[in-house]
Amino acid sequence: MAPSPLIMCGQVSDRIKSIPLHITIPLLLVTFALGFIIKRRYLSPLRRFPGPFWASITRWWLVHQIFRGDHEKVMLRLHRKYGPIIRISPFEVAISDLEAIKIIYGHTSNFTKSESYLAWHNKNAGNPSLFSERDKKVHAVRRRNVANAYSMTTVVQLEQYVDFCSTQILKQFERLAPKGPIDLGKWLQMYGNSTNLTL
Repeated sequence: MAPSPLIMCGQVSDRIKSIPLHITIPLLLVTFALGFIIKRRYLSPLRRFPGPFWASITRWWLVHQIFRGDHEKVMLRLHRKYGPIIRISPFEVAISDLEAIKIIYGHTSNFTKSESYLAWHNKNAGNPSLFSERDKKVHAVRRRNVANAYSMTTVVQLEQYVDFCSTQILKQFERLAPKGPIDLGKWLQMYGNSTNLTL
């Protein structure tokens, strides 16, 4: 007759107790690490999207790429290797597909903005800006308030002012280019500011 399950559990428990701690603790740590990796890599809803192994396990892979300073080059290389959708962290994908822009960012989209948009929120201003607002209903109300400013009719009427500012910055680039490198960050910020003030 086969031993009962209780007897078998007791025997297994006795065997585990007899294993020295210097073996048990590392064994538990390895088991935990393997379970963690299997869960993040193979049981995640994002498991079907390709990407670097470490990106599927930990967000530190992405943080490392950003701190190295070549994040955008790595993303381009990964998109060339894996295609338009790549997994860049255990809970995040990067999409490089023109067709997806309207699906993801359109006002009828079912996607919610990620927490990364909170970085654009000026806490001193009170409410989030239209760009950083994550609540779809609040965003829709605020969007309606400014929709006329972005209509094609308004944009066409303001085009001459943008053209004027564009001409001015190009003249400055032509003047400064022979003297050496141009700080594009500074000049584009000034361009944006003067364009906004002109409008």
